[in-house]
Order: sequence, then C-alpha cells, then structure tokens
Amino acid sequence: MRTGLKLALSGLIILSAAYNVYASFNTWRLPFDFAVVDRHTLVIGAAPGVALPAPLAAGDRIDPAEQDFDVRTALDVAYNGRTLPWDRTYDLKLRHGDAEYRAQVTTGPLPTTRNLRIVQAALITFLCVLVPLGLLLLWRGRDRAGAALAAWCFCFVTGISFNYLPLDGVVGVLSLELGLVFFLLARTAFYLMADSLVVPLLSRGSSAFFRTAFILVLLAGSIQSIGSSFAFAYSGDVLLALPRYSLAFSWIFVVPVALLVAGYRLAGEGVKVKLGWVAFAGVLLIVS
Repeated sequence: MRTGLKLALSGLIILSAAYNVYASFNTWRLPFDFAVVDRHTLVIGAAPGVALPAPLAAGDRIDPAEQDFDVRTALDVAYNGRTLPWDRTYDLKLRHGDAEYRAQVTTGPLPTTRNLRIVQAALITFLCVLVPLGLLLLWRGRDRAGAALAAWCFCFVTGISFNYLPLDGVVGVLSLELGLVFFLLARTAFYLMADSLVVPLLSRGSSAFFRTAFILVLLAGSIQSIGSSFAFAYSGDVLLALPRYSLAFSWIFVVPVALLVAGYRLAGEGVKVKLGWVAFAGVLLIVS
C-alpha cells in the first residue's frame, strides 16, 4: 500500500475517533424511549433523566406507518441509538387507549446519567485500543491476518462516526445505512482474519464449510440490518427491527469465533495462545 494512502487512512481513523468521542458527549435525542412491540406498534416510555412532555403518557402507542416521512426517519434513527438534529421538532400521531391525538416533540441533549458515563467510558477505552492497533497494523502489518484486522479497526471506527451524524430524513437514513455497511465490512474483515489464521490447519472440506456458513450468516445479517432500517423509514413496517430478528446482525461473529475455536483444538502450543485470545475477543464482541 502506498504511503499517501496510508497517511490518508491514518488521518481518517484518528479524525473519526475524535468525532466519536465528541459526539458521545453531544448527543441529541427524542424526549422519550420506545419499544417495538409488533410490526406496526411502538410503545413509548420515559427516558432516563427526561420527563415525558405533555400530553404524552407512558404506554401510549405509535404506528410508524401513520407518521409523516420525516417522523418515520427520526424514529428509525432514534431506534438505532444514534443522535438526531439539534432542536428539531416533529409532529407525532399517537394513541392513548382508543383515543387518537397529535403532539409535537422537540429533540434535546441526552441527559447525563450514570449509565451514559459508563457508555462514554467504554467507548473511549474501546477507541484507545482500536485506533492504535489499527494504525500499528496499517503501517507495520506484514500478512493477510494483520491487514484484515487493520480493516476491522478502520471499518468499526468509521461505522460509529456515520451513526453519530446528527441527521434525519433521506440523508439520515442513508448515513445510518452506510454505517451498517461499514459494520458489515468490519465483520467480514474479522472473519478473513480468522480464516487466514486457521484455514492452514483445517481440511479442505472444513474450510469450505466455514466459508459457506459465514456467507449465509452474513447474508442474513445484512438483510435484517439494512432491510429493517429501510422498511422502518419508508413504509413504517418494523417487523425486522424486532429483537428476535435483530440478533442476526450480532451473530455474524459466531462463525469466525467457531472457526477460531476449531483451529485452537488443532494448533500447536505457540499458536494456541494467539487463537485463544482472538476467540475471546470475538466472544466479547458477540456479547456487546
């Protein structure tokens, strides 16, 4: 890789990390939380540290399909835990029991809570590990596994930045989708790293099995993550956003972790330590 490209990628990952830290302390959101109950029902509740604005009440329902497009995109972005534009007002249609009503809500800064501080500390710690690791592998990596791990670091940090952009509407949804693409690329890079470490230890049939399994799981996770966001914003159908389907996106990591475990059983003592630590990191990613 040419030095100019390495410099550009280095600058990009450093700027992305700096923006992620800034955005985590400057996040704006809707003044309520909501849960997805079925494909056309969101149930609202109070957000930590924020009083529900009148006339909203906990348990009121929102049908995304009945909302204007800008409201659906805001709900889509909010559901994925990202920031919305500052001081933006949305006109909602809600149901309280059998009665329908309209209410305007305005985005506000995310209040400081203990849980928020934990998330911010975890993000900063994560970036302090990921960015130096990515830069080290970008400049000093010598093999396919190192290049794949550097790509994982870069894609993960960049994906977070796209998710933190304070946007709604078409641009907001596209930013959200682009962030998901980077997260999918990061998962692919993680698998390629595991593949390059373990495949020399496996039979041809076993290697083909793991590669096929990863392609299928990646395809399922891609359809769920990208498809759910588009369906949420453009039709108000939130079926794929239900937790029982959204797990497909996280479980993409299961195949490379299983591959690393299989390699661990066959590896010599020197390689076992490396594969064990990488597999442990993969388990942490699945849990997170």
